[in-house]
Amino acid sequence: MSFANQQPAAGSQPEGEAGAAPASESELRQQALHAVQRLRTCDARQCGLWVSTDLSTLTLRGPRLHPEDIVQGSKAFRRLSPDFFLWLESRFAAFRRKTSLSGQLALEAKAFTGRFQDIYRAAHEAFTPEDFAQAQKRLALFPMESPNKAGAGQASTSTFQFPAQSALPFRKTVTHHALAEVDFVRNEALRLGWTELELYSTRGPFTFPCGPGYGLICFVNAGRRVGPVSESHIELHCGSGAVQRFYRRRA
Repeated sequence: MSFANQQPAAGSQPEGEAGAAPASESELRQQALHAVQRLRTCDARQCGLWVSTDLSTLTLRGPRLHPEDIVQGSKAFRRLSPDFFLWLESRFAAFRRKTSLSGQLALEAKAFTGRFQDIYRAAHEAFTPEDFAQAQKRLALFPMESPNKAGAGQASTSTFQFPAQSALPFRKTVTHHALAEVDFVRNEALRLGWTELELYSTRGPFTFPCGPGYGLICFVNAGRRVGPVSESHIELHCGSGAVQRFYRRRA
């Protein structure tokens, strides 16, 4: 039993229709930022639980080192965030309506309900009402897709280039994930004296990573997340557990 093909509850946002127009660059960038916000909320609440659409669960050590979506065996799991819990809850509501039509729950369905109740308790112990309110706003803009969908959670390449016009001959392609990670710390970094060139520049006098010119964004990939920001450097947390530092340019 699973929510893999389960329709969302009435009144919830659809996942998208066949033939829908592809997302724009700005929409992809915003979706990536939402993913970063979900993970930061999980980190702040110390929630390290991953859930599949059949409501199996995994608890992983060092959750910050793992991506939002993982696959073990042939089963996809997603980290339990306020957004993913609301996604699961909407499908569970549809499941309960369907099973109520028969007037009883089969043994398998009762076990499925028990697993959802465990996840409900875990979510409400970890997250605050404000966390769920922010998640509702994100889902209203961009409905969440199933973790079982092919390609879910993969970082897509962006057409972003900064500065838009430059005499520098070489360019570094970045991902929406990298844009979102840098966007998340942008205001704090600017407040501490960093410049947008130091954060976002994708152009240099030599091929990446040689020479000066390339900003923080060029050093963020799917296996790295931006950590604390200081006046002198910004940390990059790697999936291996290593911590690297990106230092400010010196005149």
